[in-house]
Amino acid sequence: MTTKKARILSVEKAVNILNLFKSHEKLTLNEISKLMEIPKTTAFSLIATLENMDMLTFDCVTGRYTLGINIVELFNSINSNRNIRDEARKELRKLSDQYQKNTHITMLSGRHIIYVESIVPAGAMAVTTVVGAKAPANCTSSGKAFLAYTSQEELNKVLSEPLEGLTLNSILDTAVLRKELDGIRKDGYAVDNEESILGVKGVGTVVVDQWGKPVLGISIAGLASYITPSEIEIFSQKLKEIAKYLSNYK
Repeated sequence: MTTKKARILSVEKAVNILNLFKSHEKLTLNEISKLMEIPKTTAFSLIATLENMDMLTFDCVTGRYTLGINIVELFNSINSNRNIRDEARKELRKLSDQYQKNTHITMLSGRHIIYVESIVPAGAMAVTTVVGAKAPANCTSSGKAFLAYTSQEELNKVLSEPLEGLTLNSILDTAVLRKELDGIRKDGYAVDNEESILGVKGVGTVVVDQWGKPVLGISIAGLASYITPSEIEIFSQKLKEIAKYLSNYK
């Protein structure tokens, strides 16, 4: 069975009810039932579930439903994240141009990070990174930073299965990785020591939200032979400054 065919109709109907509010500010149970072409009892069950999840709210005076607080918060979160990404791109562009190194914006997806932005300065010896590409989180600088700042429960899930490796330098021992993650929490940044691509070294950290949850990864990378320990110190400081700025950005 393909993912496309694996549909749960009740979920699909619930989402379609929410979609009705794209063109209607307020709707009654009867109106939702008619627009969806489903029995009132079915509509009521779906609406009740959405109401319990604060996706819809009921006005006792008008007898109509409107979008709930969770939908509003989700919308604000999406816009906020988009704004942060735009601002992150501007800050990383400055860093790339100043040091002639590639910079990246990443997001965590399960056990992997996804490259959502790749910034290459003009004239630099580019380290090719495809936007949309995935890499094991334990093999990259921003990925390890994500793991360091994620919840213990989520981290345990990631480490419950054998770790993937990309090079001979990739960390595959969970005990070794846990120890490194402790250091990352202490220092505020992570280093990719040719763990994702041989000959390439990177430094990364994460942008956290108001609850301390990591939302974006930012990193800088270049040829390992050109990145000295003193530069790692400089890059880590620059990235932490950017991350702090973005964490407070509205």
